[in-house]
Amino acid sequence: MRLAFATTVLALLVLPCVAQSHKSAPQSSPVDQAEAAIDKESWAEAETLLQDAVAKDPKDYRAWFDLGFTYTSQDKTSEAAQAYRHSVDIKPDIFESNLNLGISLAKLGNPEAAKYLAAATRLKPTAHPEEGYYRAWLALGHVLASQTPQPAAEAYRQAAKFKPNDPEPHLSAAQLYEQTGDSSNAEREYQAVLALDPGSKEAITGLANVYLHAKRL
Repeated sequence: MRLAFATTVLALLVLPCVAQSHKSAPQSSPVDQAEAAIDKESWAEAETLLQDAVAKDPKDYRAWFDLGFTYTSQDKTSEAAQAYRHSVDIKPDIFESNLNLGISLAKLGNPEAAKYLAAATRLKPTAHPEEGYYRAWLALGHVLASQTPQPAAEAYRQAAKFKPNDPEPHLSAAQLYEQTGDSSNAEREYQAVLALDPGSKEAITGLANVYLHAKRL
């Protein structure tokens, strides 16, 4: 079985560094103070500062993004999604805002999640692009897996391109293929997992199940 969806997807969130290369506010701005509080995991302090910031300037996409992350860190997923949505509405061409909005919506079971995750795959991450694209494609695959298996499998394939030594996209694809009765592709992906992680219990069990169903054991 796959890891719990919410845990897997939330691990793909990006930190509030989205505005670092864009910010023009003074270093003493409330948003800078809030980001310093975030660095210290002082969530209540950061939340207060950011709520004040967006009240004073509702068009500050950076403040909305940071507020979303602050809510996420306090398990306030609904509030986080609303904050990320404000950030995306103000400035829709930011990779990190689209990714975190998509992940938050996915946790809430909102079908719009795929829209924003797909948008993220077409945008440029502020930093560490390979890691960013990996997270976006993997999250998109998880969201699509229960809706449209073939696009989900393609999303996992794209994720694997950005982290070729990570077995997770292959494991997710293998389990998806197994669930949809595609034993040939399931076998291929489980073998790919074992090539990267020979001790993977999930892959060993999955491959054994594929062989059993094919009467090869």
